[in-house]
Amino acid sequence: MAKLLFIGTLALDVIAKLDKPGNTVVGKLTAADFMAKAFADKVELDRLEVRPGGSAANAAIAAHALGSNCSLVSAVGGDLFGRHLVANMKGHGIAVNGVAVMAGQKTSTSVILLSDGNKAVLSSRGAFAHLGPKHLGEELVRKNEVIITTSLSSNDNFALFLKAVKLAHKDRKKIVFAPSMTMLKAQGKKFAKLHPHFDLAICNEAEAAYYTGEKTAEAAVRKLPGKVRVVTMAQKGAIAFAEGKILRIAAPPVKVVDTTGAGDSFTGAFVHEFYSHGSVRNALQTATAVAGLKLAHLGAHFTGTAKEVKAFRKAHGRQMLVKTAN
Repeated sequence: MAKLLFIGTLALDVIAKLDKPGNTVVGKLTAADFMAKAFADKVELDRLEVRPGGSAANAAIAAHALGSNCSLVSAVGGDLFGRHLVANMKGHGIAVNGVAVMAGQKTSTSVILLSDGNKAVLSSRGAFAHLGPKHLGEELVRKNEVIITTSLSSNDNFALFLKAVKLAHKDRKKIVFAPSMTMLKAQGKKFAKLHPHFDLAICNEAEAAYYTGEKTAEAAVRKLPGKVRVVTMAQKGAIAFAEGKILRIAAPPVKVVDTTGAGDSFTGAFVHEFYSHGSVRNALQTATAVAGLKLAHLGAHFTGTAKEVKAFRKAHGRQMLVKTAN
């Protein structure tokens, strides 16, 4: 199986869940408006939970669940939350010797407002904003086969990103470019000159449109960097561009409980399958199955097993056929 190094956020998620938004209306405000604007009022939540999250952590857990050997480079504060998150990653079998613990800093935290399958996220990056090149040792890059980068938006983060690309090039490792929207907006077109170093790019539809300037996913996926390029499209499935062809997979219908982490889980699963077995088609099917299973559970982490993924693929085989779009 593949040896994967994930570089990105490890964070605490505070999930505020409202099960029946239709019953919560203040004046002319809907539930979504109320959560965003009605600061002087009070709404009673159906659930309030604290769970581990973070884009790189979510992706690493999905890849490890399928069999890959995974390591994480990230940062947490020197607080109780940071210790809890590091212990949780260890419990999932993820190597955490690349996670910096920064005394005097707070652990990255996200408040997730969840209602009727939709969400809004409020984030404080805390210690992670200070994760820089000094926190990435060459040995970590050397002992892994694939480097996956995501959510590196601060200036320190971008300097780390540049070092990761340099070390990966030196040691002939594969680089996966899986940027968040925050990362793209913060660093703009600085990534363009690095395109030749990227082996695989994975974005959601909004990220791909923003980065390429294209209005359709089909046009955007062609302009992304990498030998293989993937655009996820939520309930519309996903597409991949490889060897001059666009491949498309539909998303099977599932009851959506929480979308948080579904894209990250897709990324982790795709990277695992593609770099373990080399098939884009199988990677699309495995990643779609993992995302589907994740959507049915609260929290950002994928909680399933390889056996459950196999069963999901079998149950939804006809719906998840990969087709050539051109």
